[in-house]
Amino acid sequence: MGIVLADFAELAQVHQLAAEVQAQVGHLDVLINNAGVYLTEKQLTVDGYEMTFAVNHLAPFLLTNLLLSALKASAPARVVTVSSVAHGSARWDWENLNAEKKFHSWGAYCISKLGNLLFTFALSRRLEGSGVTANALHPGVVNTRMSQQLKLEGKPVEQGAETPIYLASSPEATGVNGEYFSQKRVAQPSEMARDEALQEKFWAVSRAMVGLGTD
Repeated sequence: MGIVLADFAELAQVHQLAAEVQAQVGHLDVLINNAGVYLTEKQLTVDGYEMTFAVNHLAPFLLTNLLLSALKASAPARVVTVSSVAHGSARWDWENLNAEKKFHSWGAYCISKLGNLLFTFALSRRLEGSGVTANALHPGVVNTRMSQQLKLEGKPVEQGAETPIYLASSPEATGVNGEYFSQKRVAQPSEMARDEALQEKFWAVSRAMVGLGTD
């Protein structure tokens, strides 16, 4: 399989990406959701969504759902989503998910990272018994353009990739489902991230936003 590209700021391109992947491969063992942006000013996507929320959550949410049949057909398989410890700083407001009322760069980022966890935990329940697992992780502060933008000193990218690679490939992670990891160990997510009712409502809202209808 060659490289397949898509702009996660456009849901139509996510659909195209999923279709191309399924057309090119007959087996899908691992999906790692690692797309992410941090914006200092509010921007809207072509679909009308706030860019941080769209790229960091809606696009990987949609891509994962579109590839679920391929993952299940390839079981055992794994879904790994890169979140952040920043999820614990999220201030949740159902009426401001899309920055309808106000935009704050750090706040939008934290909401998107909490969204990654809510999505992962809701997905993990739906995957029970399928042979596919779903886990999320905090990679640590990694030396990327994002960390430089935030004036944070991060570790090398190779070190930042250790936990995603561990969850994607290690025998120790076989069968582990619905967990949040940091430094290749199970970590404790925020109380809000563990709220099952919030997870389920967010799953339904996310499906509606990306045009998937009801679960």
